[in-house]
Amino acid sequence: MSRHEESVYRTSKKPGEPSLAEMKSQAARLKQDLDQFKGRGAGAALIQPLQERIRDLEAAIAHAQAAKAGPGPDPDAPDYRRPAAGATSSRFPPRGKPTRA
Repeated sequence: MSRHEESVYRTSKKPGEPSLAEMKSQAARLKQDLDQFKGRGAGAALIQPLQERIRDLEAAIAHAQAAKAGPGPDPDAPDYRRPAAGATSSRFPPRGKPTRA
């Protein structure tokens, strides 16, 4: 195996699960490799495990995004307050040309 082949995929330096950005970049890289293998006419022995790895990684990404978003507020709850449309007129001057008297 050449040095180039050894350093193709990024790995997390941190212990534990990789970050969401790292998983997304790895999924994009795996998809590029899959396209290259398909273009070269590689056999199913190479393509199938790569497709399975991509599916697993996409599932992990979806799970991480769902966990990151967390449960949202329940609009049916009695103490739910709708977000107010914030008027910023008191904080910022109106846009437009400055007028001089």
